[in-house]
Amino acid sequence: MSDPKTADRWQPTKFALLATTALVTAFGAFPAMAQDVDTTDEGAEEAQDVIVVRGVRGALLNARNIRRNSDTLVDSIASSDVSELPDLSVAEALSRVPGVVTQRFELGGSDGDFPSPEGSGNIIRGLQYVRSEFNGRDSFSANGGRALEWASIPPELIGAVEVYKNATASQIEGGISGLVNLRTLLPFDRDGLIAVASVEQTYTDIADVFSPGYSAVLGNTWDTGSGEFGLLASYSTSNLRSSIHGFQYGQLMAIANPDVPGTTMALPGGWQARDADVDRERDSYYLASQWRSPGGNVEFSFTAVRVENEITNDERTLEFFTDAESWANWTILDGPGSRSFVPFSSPGLPRCNGNGEAANGGIGICEQLIPVNGGLMESGVVSNNLRDWLGQTGNLQTPLQSLAVSQTETSMTQDFAANLQWRVSDRLFVELDAHYTEAEAQLQRLWSGGNHFADYRYNFSDIENPQIELFMSDQVQLATWGGTFRGADPGILGDLGDPRYAFMLYAADEFQDNTGNLFSTRADARYELGGDGWFESVDFGARFSEREQNNRSAGLNWGAIAPPWDGNGYLPYANRADQNSYDIFDFRDFQGGGVFLGNNTSVVYPSRAQMRDYDAFVNSLAAEPLMNSGPNADGNLQIGDWVPLRQNGTIDYAGRGVDGNVREVTYNFYSQANFTHDLASGQSVSGNVGLRYVNSETTGGGILGFVEFAPDDPANPRQERDFLPETAAYLDQANQPNSISNSYSYLLPSFNMRWDLNDEWLIRIGASRAITPANISNLNSTQSRQAELGFVVDATATPPVIQDIVLGGINVFGGNPNLEPIEATNLDVAVEFYFGTDGLFTASAFYKDLSNIIVYGEEVVDTITLDGYTVPVTYFGNTNRNDGTVEGIEFAYQQFFTEWPGQLGNLGVQANLTILSSSATALPPVPDADGDGVEGFLTVYRWNVADLLGLSDYSYNLIGIYQSDTIEARIAYNWRSEYISSYRDFITGNPIIQDDIGFLDASIRWDITDSVTVRAQLANILDTQAVAYQQIDARGQRFGRSVFENDRRFEFGLRYAF
Repeated sequence: MSDPKTADRWQPTKFALLATTALVTAFGAFPAMAQDVDTTDEGAEEAQDVIVVRGVRGALLNARNIRRNSDTLVDSIASSDVSELPDLSVAEALSRVPGVVTQRFELGGSDGDFPSPEGSGNIIRGLQYVRSEFNGRDSFSANGGRALEWASIPPELIGAVEVYKNATASQIEGGISGLVNLRTLLPFDRDGLIAVASVEQTYTDIADVFSPGYSAVLGNTWDTGSGEFGLLASYSTSNLRSSIHGFQYGQLMAIANPDVPGTTMALPGGWQARDADVDRERDSYYLASQWRSPGGNVEFSFTAVRVENEITNDERTLEFFTDAESWANWTILDGPGSRSFVPFSSPGLPRCNGNGEAANGGIGICEQLIPVNGGLMESGVVSNNLRDWLGQTGNLQTPLQSLAVSQTETSMTQDFAANLQWRVSDRLFVELDAHYTEAEAQLQRLWSGGNHFADYRYNFSDIENPQIELFMSDQVQLATWGGTFRGADPGILGDLGDPRYAFMLYAADEFQDNTGNLFSTRADARYELGGDGWFESVDFGARFSEREQNNRSAGLNWGAIAPPWDGNGYLPYANRADQNSYDIFDFRDFQGGGVFLGNNTSVVYPSRAQMRDYDAFVNSLAAEPLMNSGPNADGNLQIGDWVPLRQNGTIDYAGRGVDGNVREVTYNFYSQANFTHDLASGQSVSGNVGLRYVNSETTGGGILGFVEFAPDDPANPRQERDFLPETAAYLDQANQPNSISNSYSYLLPSFNMRWDLNDEWLIRIGASRAITPANISNLNSTQSRQAELGFVVDATATPPVIQDIVLGGINVFGGNPNLEPIEATNLDVAVEFYFGTDGLFTASAFYKDLSNIIVYGEEVVDTITLDGYTVPVTYFGNTNRNDGTVEGIEFAYQQFFTEWPGQLGNLGVQANLTILSSSATALPPVPDADGDGVEGFLTVYRWNVADLLGLSDYSYNLIGIYQSDTIEARIAYNWRSEYISSYRDFITGNPIIQDDIGFLDASIRWDITDSVTVRAQLANILDTQAVAYQQIDARGQRFGRSVFENDRRFEFGLRYAF
């Protein structure tokens, strides 16, 4: 049964390491390129440089040594780790690191409705404020954020990935929660010729398709009289076609209980089934060169990398969700004996989700709480006659929506870097570095939807296994509708898959075109002091960077294309002149079958082929004689109420969207003293203390617009312009350029100490101040201003008469160039035990005190006097107004059991556990966060939820390993506890909690010869469902929100090394 869950619900940790079926012989895997072991600490070479050894055991040994010898707290994954772990992307591999989890859903808003098949990013120690680097340099994607999308990076590029959890003064600022540095392969990582080719196939079981991948690496080194030279180049291409099935629930509605007069019951307010097909294509190009002088005191390197991604997402959904317009329209059709209830009561369920409340009862009606004392109806037959007002003579039944969405995202990131290292003398080492990065990201999204009319039987007694049966009632008399159709009357029908009974209704489009570039140069030096004092060397350096970002977006641009309310009636797909304009899709096998019952499982949708071709879709609608289309007053094509954003091949971002740019210039200086000292009894201490200075100036360029009052109407002398002429003149200003500058400076101290108790035990302490700047897209200065009004009404008159209009303020909406960085104080303490050849046990405790957290809010930025009123100018949007803390502990353990007899001596294990807790201030309501002049609902937060988004209290990994001379195998289980993914969901209006989730993955590699290797990887072996709940009342009770299923993935590969 659908037992609503309480807020203090806790589910015991599940045992993770499960046996799996034998892995079949594979075709295709790209190997990790091996590097030679070198643990020296000469000059300015960092002890934590990742040096990869062939084989999983060697890789884990390197990771252990990196942590042991590092001057701050760092965990790492060597390249054979990435390619040998059962993970198909860097983002998924990172989730094996203690304290790191992979986000499969974006956080905030309604993004929990849209999971990623490969993971959408990583969170370190419960926080999203992660800095990403490429070979120790800035890296980013052009989506407006500051981090690289790790899921878009091919594992073939990886030399190592390092995760720093505290900071040193020599590190670039920006990662409060941590720093993730991706290191690529370099020619000197191996002597001589490197030539490797691989081919792979990935099978996804829901999509039921194979996707190919290919890669090649070629490199060599030459020792000449002019020094040592090296070149290395790689290319990889991969395709992944996958499918996602998601079932979602609406909010619980409080309605009258028909069986017990005077009581109320809870009713699920709708549902949605989503079938999504995702096609990802990725290409990467990499070139690296190195030169080392004959004496070895000078080394130069140059790298160039380019990664291209294209993701096509085609969705079909069938849904009905109630809102402020339809919440009161429910009818229960079956008798008391054919529906089921479970005990349930609530002090108050919100009336509706907030959508449409302004026109249906007024602002705030959906937040009114209705007590429930008559149970929860978890199964039955229901109808919602929302559209009876259209004038049909019969009962129209529930207006189900069939929506098709086609989305294409393309992105490109390329980076060019040069590095010079020079040992000037025995004591002085200098490093010069410069790099240039470009990034692009485009999005095109097209929606088209229609109506189907049917009532339904539901059974939601098991949230993870819903059941729906659609049917048509004899009450529906389509033949009597007369003039309510465009074209032929379809008559009486009973098949939802018949195009005569599916009606086109609306279309929507959205575009984004973002570009960014960054140039950075830095100079670092180390001077070795010598002598017997505590301090052995001093590091100092300077850095300059300049980043520019252009963000252009338009939409979501919704419009009715064949609305029945325009007097022309519904348009059945069967009546379209273009008979290639629709497809029929069957939900019978949705989520493996058993969700949709009965005969009505087929649904009509807009043609997928046309949806993928924007111009073909628009041209088909424009040519439809049963639609009203033609140029509007602006000369743009209009179809019904919809004006497509792309007109004659171009998109007016400035006029119909946002077109802004941000320029950020940053200067850094730092000094760091490195110390080491031997104590009594063989103990020693080492570490560093430093100070980093950062100065950054940001300039946002955009448009300042004004929302005008309605034009003056001489027949109505009581409008805004009549009472507030100065305000009207102020808002009548033409749009004008808006450039806003802001700057900040910080001193960021850091301290790291390692106390070696003996050869096996050490204690590590770290403390630092850190900042994370705002996402660069939030710093744009495109804004709009509008008046906040109060109306004095004589309610005794018939009709009521406006006596006065009062100016309450001028409100500003849009970007916020004045955002300050988020600030934090970080503290770490770790106890580490290194035993045997490769054994490791660590226990770490950490604390983060955060301030200036960026959330939606309001801030008075000025005052203005108009029409005799001195009123505030208030900004609504992203502001620095929240504080919080995160604290936790991490445990990590790894060991190979070499002392065990026979084949048992090839076994090993890895395990880690992270426990977190947090506190933050609950978000205040922001009634009109979107700035459309109408109080909204998406930022009116319910139930005073204060948890940080994305923070799981518990997460762990268990990994079993086998390695012999020719075979390596792993089986890995990754689990995280529940977390808040949204403070307010669009569909339900409630906070959303993603449930506990765990994934079992495995891999095996067989070296047939020294040159030939086959490999297989299995991901999501247990066919795990991602389940989410919604908090439905102040008592903390929960009801289901969604159940998503992703493919199980099977990758088979063959590698040949020449």
